[in-house]
Amino acid sequence: MNPKRFFAELKRRNVYQTAVAYAVVAWLLMQVASQIFPFFEISNWAVRFVVLLLIIGFPVALILAWPYSLLPTAPLLLPRRRARKCEPVIGEASDD
Repeated sequence: MNPKRFFAELKRRNVYQTAVAYAVVAWLLMQVASQIFPFFEISNWAVRFVVLLLIIGFPVALILAWPYSLLPTAPLLLPRRRARKCEPVIGEASDD
């Protein structure tokens, strides 16, 4: 597999955006858990559990971002790219 095409496909399927969004939200949840849980006297293992779940969820989110777009502005299921034969239409100007 060509690495350049692979990373272009990751970009097309919004995997990078999903990774960044997940990382930001996970960081925020870890900060909230580490600050709020001791205030309510929730034990330390609960903070570790939240962090562990968020770490385990990261690859799952990336795997789900490949076939499904997790962003609200994109279609739910992205079709595969197909090689098409481009034929000019007589009488139409191109928008280049």
